Amino acid sequence: MYRIRNDLLFCSTSLFLISVFLMPSNAYATTPSLFLSKKQKTAPGTHRQHTHSLPQAQPEAITVSSSATSRAQATPASISHFSGKQLREMGVRQPKDIALFVPGVTAINATSGSTPIFTIRGIGLEDYTGSNSGGVGIYLDGVYLPYGVFYSGDLVDIAGVNVLKGPQGFSEGRSSTGGSIFFSSALPTNKFSGGLDWGYGSYSTNTARGYVNVPFSDKVKGRLSFQYTNGDGWQQDVTTSNRYAGQDDLGIKNVYVADFSDKISMTFGINYHRNYGTPSSPQNTTADATWGVATGTYGVATNSRYNKVNVGSLPVQRQENGGGFFDKINAQFKNFTLTNIFGINAYHRNIIDNFDGENGAFNDAKTNDTYFSESDDLSVSLTSIKFSKIKLGVFQSYDQVRGDYANDQMASFGTNLAAKFFQKNASIGPYFNTMTDVGHNTQIILSGHYTHDIRSYDGGTMDLAGTYVAPGSYMYKLNKTNQYDKFTGKFGIKHNFTKDFFAYATISNGFKSGAFFSQSSSSSSSIAYVKPESLLAYEVGIKYQTPDTAFTVSGALFDYEYRNRQTLMLALAPNDAAFVSLGSIPKARTRGGELESSWVTPLKGLRLWASFSYLDAIILKAPSSLRGSPLLLPITTHSTLPFSPKFSMATGLSYTRDISKKLTLHSTANYMWKDKMWASLGDANAQSSVIQTLGLRLSLSSRSKTPWHVDFYIDNLTDRHGWAYSFTTPDNSRAQYIQTPRWYGFEIGQKF
Repeated sequence: MYRIRNDLLFCSTSLFLISVFLMPSNAYATTPSLFLSKKQKTAPGTHRQHTHSLPQAQPEAITVSSSATSRAQATPASISHFSGKQLREMGVRQPKDIALFVPGVTAINATSGSTPIFTIRGIGLEDYTGSNSGGVGIYLDGVYLPYGVFYSGDLVDIAGVNVLKGPQGFSEGRSSTGGSIFFSSALPTNKFSGGLDWGYGSYSTNTARGYVNVPFSDKVKGRLSFQYTNGDGWQQDVTTSNRYAGQDDLGIKNVYVADFSDKISMTFGINYHRNYGTPSSPQNTTADATWGVATGTYGVATNSRYNKVNVGSLPVQRQENGGGFFDKINAQFKNFTLTNIFGINAYHRNIIDNFDGENGAFNDAKTNDTYFSESDDLSVSLTSIKFSKIKLGVFQSYDQVRGDYANDQMASFGTNLAAKFFQKNASIGPYFNTMTDVGHNTQIILSGHYTHDIRSYDGGTMDLAGTYVAPGSYMYKLNKTNQYDKFTGKFGIKHNFTKDFFAYATISNGFKSGAFFSQSSSSSSSIAYVKPESLLAYEVGIKYQTPDTAFTVSGALFDYEYRNRQTLMLALAPNDAAFVSLGSIPKARTRGGELESSWVTPLKGLRLWASFSYLDAIILKAPSSLRGSPLLLPITTHSTLPFSPKFSMATGLSYTRDISKKLTLHSTANYMWKDKMWASLGDANAQSSVIQTLGLRLSLSSRSKTPWHVDFYIDNLTDRHGWAYSFTTPDNSRAQYIQTPRWYGFEIGQKF
């Protein structure tokens, strides 16, 4: 496996060097210009849980608006696009927050905050351990981020985001079943500028962010930005009155653009993130009844307030930090354009988490793991063929996780288990994407991606206390390497009725690599290789926009056939303790529809938008056990798949008005609603409640060379307290994570 890793790293380095040495001879010609124009046109949860910080500011001098929207509207696929300005108006602070406003997308924190789980149209990741990649590919500046830890913090200086639905990997990145989400950083400009903002909100939350843009020369420019959040927690312990869900989150980013000529551009940067906040805790309202003790001994009362938890003396902590580097080269030749995107990321976590919400040494999770990932995407876009758009590429990635996940299952009774493992994954393969004219108004889409995957795992469940075997010995251990080859493809047709109105139909397939579940358990059934899942997708859609893009509408209907879906299941160990592990659903089906629209109304300054999603995701062939262990509850045919809310909708408006010659007033309102959904199968406690939230923002700003602004905002105005994620603990009680309560705040800022 080490040889495989070295070979892939050599291959990645070779691809990177090839992209450099293939630069045309005029790379250092005299007249430099921005390869990315001065007006940057970069196009690339379900609830806001346990975090709150400043909204993302619209990056100064960066425009991601009508042009990016037009490109998204012209693509024959389901795409949702938001500019940096729109992200700020909607209060998007972390990657998972984008799910609030995209139909068919869900995102939750499955534990106290470090493992966001994304799904698109019910397809994604259902592993809360953080050691597996999902069916939704997440990218920052074109670099693949395989694990949730890499996108668990605040978004820093973001220019825009694109959400692509359905099987991906045909024109960039890794093959995926559910879709891909691309975040793009704000890029430096040719003008010296900067800005600094400070804010204060509920629970003594201080927030600050800033940036400085420096043109070092007419060829090189840089941008340094940061964001910091610090605040008390909104949860309170019923026995100690200690606060939980506190924030101490810092992000720093440094991006450079070097223009060697009007044909050659290099963009590169580094980022750093650290989180030393206080973990949140789930509520457990049935623990005391389960153990037959007085209310408040281990859990909280069933009628407890939304912010009450019972952690007790457990010294919960969060110590996370990591960062990454990326480099993107664009080189324009006479007949083609060469692009290479290379990136490296690393992250470390040391967390003590009150996983089950109980005051006592019952199932407290202690996470200590280290992550590393590397990827390289080399592509060539042919520009000499007028009747066809052709892109050829090779994507390669390598990642590894070294983990020590202690879980003091019934430590008060002498049981203390830990999962210790080392996992390595490598992937490489070519892809192609074509769109060819076959008539005046019709194009044919033909794409493909071949993937060779190698996944290796060495580890298992260790008995630290000596309950079952000698202290410090493995109860169950797995040392296994699996290889998998898969070709995925896409065929479709696009027909233009007018310049601004077209319909499309596609057939595609995707796959998600096999997985190992890395959590300790008293059952040998919990540890095993879960085979890859595959998806066959049918989709039809329409898109329309007015010539000035003032009004846009897009809709899609889809039908997915799912094989071997990787799904969390709840089963019983030989000692009758409940345990969770990944299993496979032999056959499932997902059908649904989506509709999105935005309208810049005739009333000057008023913009409306809305989205709606319907999802019918059911099991067609159910498993009868989890690798031989009986399920806690039977899984039946036609039961609903996890993370598949039947209905979801979001809507909003923004209104801008100049109230004087020097002042502008801007107001926004956003509302979202998501239906109930299941988090795992065979678990009667795993259904969430309906999640809904209403947010309002009011901003007063000056119009000058050095503008200032004052913002006021309220999130979750109606103070909803739904449970967004719940599950059965190993002692058969119920734990639930509650929606973040009403939040007030203000922000002041100055640009220069």
